[in-house]
Amino acid sequence: MSRLIRAAVACAGFALLAPAAALGSFPGQDGVIAYSAEGHIWAVNPASGGQAQLTSGPNDSAPSFSPSGNALAFQREVGHTITIYLAQADGAEAHPLVAGSEPAFSPDGREIVFVRPGGLYVTGVTPGSPVRRLTSDPGDSEPRWSSTGTIAFTRMRTTGRHHRKLAAPALELLTPPSQHVFEVLALTGFEEPEGTLRPDWSPDGGTLVVSLCFPFSHATRHLEGRPPSLPAVVLRTSCTTAVWAPDGHGLAEAGEGTLAGVRQSSCPAPKELEVVRPIAWQPVVSATAPVATAACAHVSRIETEVSPSVSGNATLCVKSPRLHRLVCVK
Repeated sequence: MSRLIRAAVACAGFALLAPAAALGSFPGQDGVIAYSAEGHIWAVNPASGGQAQLTSGPNDSAPSFSPSGNALAFQREVGHTITIYLAQADGAEAHPLVAGSEPAFSPDGREIVFVRPGGLYVTGVTPGSPVRRLTSDPGDSEPRWSSTGTIAFTRMRTTGRHHRKLAAPALELLTPPSQHVFEVLALTGFEEPEGTLRPDWSPDGGTLVVSLCFPFSHATRHLEGRPPSLPAVVLRTSCTTAVWAPDGHGLAEAGEGTLAGVRQSSCPAPKELEVVRPIAWQPVVSATAPVATAACAHVSRIETEVSPSVSGNATLCVKSPRLHRLVCVK
């Protein structure tokens, strides 16, 4: 193994194993994992496999826990209208907040970033709070707010004509209140629409794990404007979003018929069309109210996948400050 590759592996291992300092995981102990199934938000205790239904639908998804672990944001679709709701962590007192989708909490828990046609927006957690626009690109989606204050998101563009269109997703960063966007990773060669990136932050805000549904043909690392702090990036070949455990030691993802990272599969389990939807891991800190769970009515196959190691089908990519480019290790 070359000196460069050994250095890349060492740096990546440090980024994955470093102690913690949700969509975008926030630091804390590992609480319940929230996911969508059968039109509702459910929670599973990763230690016991116990379940709890948090919301009543009719079509709820995209859960996100606050840094305190005491609040839950999610989206609810009724007809052709999608609204962001806020609730307590156990789903109690759910109420509409703002029109939009894909919510994610700020690190102080006072704001939420979300998606509307035309870009990313931010609002407070109090109903009636002002809404301000962050970006103006209609291809912006999947925002994740890190514990250090930086928002990662996907910017999607399409190229090609007639029946053949290629998606060109890019991983972008911005740090509010600034609206300046840094492009840090661009991929090409995806068939639309599966080429979306699905990012999630480590609890310390130093590393991004990015899930890709299909292999890509080309990746370039950009340092536009040379941001002061550039995160390491782990690329995973997976059609589901992986979320970092709040304690920094492992990932969980929804799989077909199971929820990896728990002792026993979910009850109910995410269905095939639901596994691509985000899941969220609740951080537990000193003031977090516990979410009560109970045993499943039935148990299917056991599958556990909580490990800081990178799976065999992933490509590990880390920043190289000296070379100002991305170093990838198969």
